[in-house]
This record gives sequence, C-alpha cells and structure tokens, in this order.
Amino acid sequence: MFVAGRLVRGPGCGMAALERFGECLTAGLDVRRGRLRISGWRAAGPPAELFWLTLHHEGWRHVQITDVGRDGTLSGVNPAFWEPWADLPGEIGAGGGIASLSDLHTLSGMGIGRAVVGKAWIEGMVPIQEMLQC
Repeated sequence: MFVAGRLVRGPGCGMAALERFGECLTAGLDVRRGRLRISGWRAAGPPAELFWLTLHHEGWRHVQITDVGRDGTLSGVNPAFWEPWADLPGEIGAGGGIASLSDLHTLSGMGIGRAVVGKAWIEGMVPIQEMLQC
C-alpha cells in the first residue's frame, strides 16, 4: 500500500510503482474533514476526494480510506463521511470506527465492499466467522 504522504510529496515514486506493479497496489488515504492527513496525521494535505480522482485518472484502481476521526474508537461508521466516497470510481475500502457487523452491512449497502476491521476484531466485537458470512 502506498500512503498519502508518499503520494503527495513524491508523485513520481507512486507513478513508478504503479507502472511496475499495476493493480496490485492500493493507495492508502487517511482523511479528516475532507482533507488528507499526512505526516502521521499531524498535517493537512489536499482535498481527499479530488486527490483520489487525480490518482484514479493516473491509473490507480484501489484505495483504502481511513476516517481518522473515528479510527480506533469503536464508535461505528459515519455514513455521512462515506456517502461521497461511495459515488467515486475505483474499488474503495473503508476503515475507522467499525464496531459491528451492522457497520459492515452499512458500508456494503453503500457499495463499499472492503473494510479494515481492526480493533473490533481484536476486542471480539466482530468475530471472524461472522465477517466471512457478510
């Protein structure tokens, strides 16, 4: 996965990797209030949706978006955060706040077919057997 900071600061590096590895790569974008978060979330980058559209135009097809405002909180997904992403091209993956199978169903219903279930899985809130049935 290529993280946002690397893509923002060194687009040539991202393009070289994309040319070499193609669709095996996923862009990792951490987002808060519509903007990329870079440098370990300490700095704001460009508008996230526009940045993804640029990457997609360059040939990127997979992106993993993290709602950093909810990451690790087990507070559930924020549908208002994900609605714009559901309308964008490419294969969108979600992360941040996932606390239950209901959250996975919400994302799936929006057309977002991948999700990172980190803390909820570790805490036993979303058992892996149940995730496999989604």
